[in-house]
Amino acid sequence: MQPGRMTIEREDVDGVAVLALATPDRDTNVVDDDMLGSLAVRLAEVVADPDVRGVVLTSARASGLGVGADVAWLPELAARTDAEAFLADVHDLMLRMVTCPKPIVAAVHGTALGGAFELALGAHVLLLGDSAVIGLPEVGLQLMPGGGGTQLLGRFAAPSTAAELLTSGRRVRAAEAVELGLRVEVVPDADLRDAAVARAATLAATHDGTAEDPAAGRDADGTGAAAVAARRDELAAGRGGLSRAAGAILDVLAVGLRDGLAAGLGAERDGFL
Repeated sequence: MQPGRMTIEREDVDGVAVLALATPDRDTNVVDDDMLGSLAVRLAEVVADPDVRGVVLTSARASGLGVGADVAWLPELAARTDAEAFLADVHDLMLRMVTCPKPIVAAVHGTALGGAFELALGAHVLLLGDSAVIGLPEVGLQLMPGGGGTQLLGRFAAPSTAAELLTSGRRVRAAEAVELGLRVEVVPDADLRDAAVARAATLAATHDGTAEDPAAGRDADGTGAAAVAARRDELAAGRGGLSRAAGAILDVLAVGLRDGLAAGLGAERDGFL
């Protein structure tokens, strides 16, 4: 996965590589081939750099991390002859983030929706500025998140919360994210970058390189499966019923809880296509 143009800036601060999304000629970042390819290149750089101990993923744009993929690009993606291979590359990139031997801290201010939020969910720690608005709105377009969101959100939220947010598609402000029990830290926007650098450095000081096992299930006691089933019943009993997209999202969420992140990503890929 190689970018046509580099859309992620890099600045090293005290052994922490700060990677800032910066779509050229736009006020808002867009997740596309160039952005994903740029992240793959930058991630490989920092993993190989012995002077880098930790990573911060953030935005160079005042508007925030971004709004995900350009909506007009999504039908093009589904119609591409290489769509399956492309999504496999995207999911491989997310697995590389999750299993990165150096701690990654996502620092999110402003808007982070869809694919942009999915990139943040690949980090090990999620810091939100007090202006942050996050969400995975794809279900409103009768689509499944395609960048790992069905699996990655559950790393920061209880299964019941992940099921509700994925199938409602609603936007959540930073303060509500805390109220919902998401495993996030909220700091003032003005302090966000410095706080993220400090957090990455602190994590690096004690991190032994052990990575999350993407093959390990996350629902040993069955509470996750019960939460997914409860959300399915709730939607089915509602006025609009259980939409096809919401049902598919819950199916894929259940796979990941039962069989692990890698299996869940495979199910997401199949469901998106």
